[in-house]
Amino acid sequence: MPPRHRTTGLFVEGAIPDTKQLIIAISQAAQACGLTLPEIARSLGAQNLDGDGGGEQAEEWIEQMELILDSMSCPLEKRVMTVTFFLTGSA
Repeated sequence: MPPRHRTTGLFVEGAIPDTKQLIIAISQAAQACGLTLPEIARSLGAQNLDGDGGGEQAEEWIEQMELILDSMSCPLEKRVMTVTFFLTGSA
């Protein structure tokens, strides 16, 4: 008989969680610890956009930010406020 797996919250002990589940769990834990949405985004790899790299760099930054915000389950109404923390210089 195969070994039994014990469920602990979001994860199954002995199994590798899928990456999206892991990021969501980290995001929820960070919010429970009092971190702000921009702090959580930064911890997941969000970078600043300074506006000096041109349109292609801006497109890549937007795509990366969308992936991070999606993985955080960031509410739509808080996304603009969150990303403004990462705009610097002429961006």
